[in-house]
Amino acid sequence: MKQIWAVVLCLCMGQGAVAQVSGQEPRQDAAQEGVTIDTRVYHCEAGAQVQATYVNGITPAVAVIVIHGQQIALRTVPSGSGAFYAQHVVAGDPSGYLWITKGDEAALEWRGKADQRPLLLGCMS
Repeated sequence: MKQIWAVVLCLCMGQGAVAQVSGQEPRQDAAQEGVTIDTRVYHCEAGAQVQATYVNGITPAVAVIVIHGQQIALRTVPSGSGAFYAQHVVAGDPSGYLWITKGDEAALEWRGKADQRPLLLGCMS
């Protein structure tokens, strides 16, 4: 849980990197302040499994997904329907992961300068 909060702190402060810190656990009254944390496990096509932890009630809302032991920190971006979470975008370089959710479904895409390609499809929680 400490790692998730470190990622949230980095995203809220505009940092794109995942921080590994040791420190105090988040305060127990976070839910009373409107912050909610929801963890789901998604089972995707081709047998892949993704754990996603969503932190809402902060701006921007964030998601931390874990795929094959790799932790990827994302923040919400505008979407027409559902929720889109993207890696921190560096000015002039939109490359990064895009986690797309709607209801119990999700998909992971890679977004590059010149292309966008699906990585995991048919993910269900």
